Amino acid sequence: MSKKEPKMSKKRPKYAATKPRYLDAVDMLLSFNEAQCMTTWKCICKDGSELVSNFRGDYEKIKKNTNFKYWVADSQDIRQLDKACPNKELEDAKFSELLMSSMTNFTNKFQKQIYIRSIPPAIYGSSDERRMFPDEVFEAIPILLKQQKTPIKKNDKRLLKYREQWKNPADHLYKTMRNSEFLKILEEFDIDKTKVKVIQSPGHELCRLRLIQTGMDPIKLFSPDKELVLDTTQAVSMVFQGLVYGVNWETDQCDVHENCLEGLKPKFIALMKEYMAIEKGTYIAVKHVIAAILKLKASCKLSPSPPPKLMLNEHPPNQKCPIDPYIKVADHFNLPVYLNFEFSIEDSIPVWMVRVFMKFGWIQQFFDGDEEKELQDLLIKSVLFLVPEQKARMTEHFMKNPDVLGKK
Repeated sequence: MSKKEPKMSKKRPKYAATKPRYLDAVDMLLSFNEAQCMTTWKCICKDGSELVSNFRGDYEKIKKNTNFKYWVADSQDIRQLDKACPNKELEDAKFSELLMSSMTNFTNKFQKQIYIRSIPPAIYGSSDERRMFPDEVFEAIPILLKQQKTPIKKNDKRLLKYREQWKNPADHLYKTMRNSEFLKILEEFDIDKTKVKVIQSPGHELCRLRLIQTGMDPIKLFSPDKELVLDTTQAVSMVFQGLVYGVNWETDQCDVHENCLEGLKPKFIALMKEYMAIEKGTYIAVKHVIAAILKLKASCKLSPSPPPKLMLNEHPPNQKCPIDPYIKVADHFNLPVYLNFEFSIEDSIPVWMVRVFMKFGWIQQFFDGDEEKELQDLLIKSVLFLVPEQKARMTEHFMKNPDVLGKK
């Protein structure tokens, strides 16, 4: 009687217990060109890393190159590139652009520390996990495996399965994965996670700070295929700002259509709800949102009277301003008027608070009572991105109790 063959034991993962290194915004010192902060940022991290985007300030030159992907480089990468391409002559410039066009191309010639960008929660104060772009993760996996001398084939079935699973649902939509999903995928490939640095997206953080500074610009970042994208909360806020702001919804009328605002309001709400209904964690191309706003704007010709001047986007958020100009603008648009909820005895309020009052006032004017409550709540939460962090809890309390805390 022949002996039974012993069962082959499944190979135990070598790197299951390893963890990536995480770098958050508080771990970074950012510098940038004010006019082009998204493409010119430089970042010094507390672990000594000096990071830049692979655009290297040449965004205008490479933005039409459809093969060029967005990824994070460091000072070592730039030194290696400059050594390989010392001249700015045509051939060197072409070779340099080719190498920088993807992490894969770059690591075919050089060793590289792998950085994966993370995106913080879309809702202010949320405990949701950070998220990553799948395409960025899937490009990094073969590189990391090659570096640890366990390479896989280009047509590896696991990688093909994940690429199909995480395929973007439309040309203007970009999926992201949760940090826990990211870790699970790395573990399936038995990747040494200590070789990965997960960095909070510098571009996203700069936009967040810029929104607090100006009160206007939405929070956005580059997708792996270098498309500017934003989350659903920012998309809804952008639509509200582009279509509802600047209109007196009680008195303004269209020059062409009778009762035009009554017909436009459901269309505006429908667009915001369309974006709000998109799957959580999905990002939307900014150009798609802009096109949708312009299309709705073109359907009507409103001629609102110019409001009193209130130049707030040019002033820092903590600068104090007299309360009277704010009251004049609010009265012009028939918006509710609120008073300083910090209970200051000064006859002035900080710029950030005026911005909160204006946006919150338009939310209250545009919606009737509890109409579209879920949409209202999302817009109210988006107002908190206008607020310096140390004032957020107080502001949230005000917006939940506006009639008690300071309504005129």
